[in-house]
Amino acid sequence: FPVTISRLTDEEYISRAATYLQPLSSTLATATQVEKFIVSAFPYVDRVKAYDLTDSESDRDEDAADVVGYVSVFVYGKDRLLTIQERNEIYEITSGKMLAGLQLVVEDMNILSTTVTAEVKISQDANVYATDQLLRRQLLEYLSPARFPYIEPAIRYSAIVSQLNRVLGVAYVASLSFTCDSSTASGDDLTFDEKGSLPTLAEADINLTVGYV
Repeated sequence: FPVTISRLTDEEYISRAATYLQPLSSTLATATQVEKFIVSAFPYVDRVKAYDLTDSESDRDEDAADVVGYVSVFVYGKDRLLTIQERNEIYEITSGKMLAGLQLVVEDMNILSTTVTAEVKISQDANVYATDQLLRRQLLEYLSPARFPYIEPAIRYSAIVSQLNRVLGVAYVASLSFTCDSSTASGDDLTFDEKGSLPTLAEADINLTVGYV
């Protein structure tokens, strides 16, 4: 009997290849992929930070030893911590997309209370009260779980000075000190002790002195 060889057109070949690769491309294998998936799939999540080789249930210290086969995810909602039900939903759906053999851990962000004490000098044409209010707002926004740059594992002295200098009318920052729970001093900075940490600042914890040059 003659042997018939079925030849695929280019379009058929591409279609079949895409069908085969689709489930592979949706498989989550790295912390970056997990972050992107959670942000896009769960509208109640505002911030997410994932770590490869991390089992945060046993050790979430910044210097914790690597744990092969684990990815830990820390999540934060829209100006709030997530509920247990929301975290469970993230775990169940995301786990189903993980590469075989990878274990997922989903936890709340670690929200750390901070205090700031600063003396700021302003130009003669600036208003003391108005500038004071703008400086406080700048600090509250920067040191908030919703806006703090969580690529940073620390609160940087230079970053806070930069935030204060952005306010119109500021001549210079005469002095600055700050504290943060669960952190360790590293030069002028405070480094977070644990992964998945973000600062929060209450207005009552700002000690600000504003005066003319």
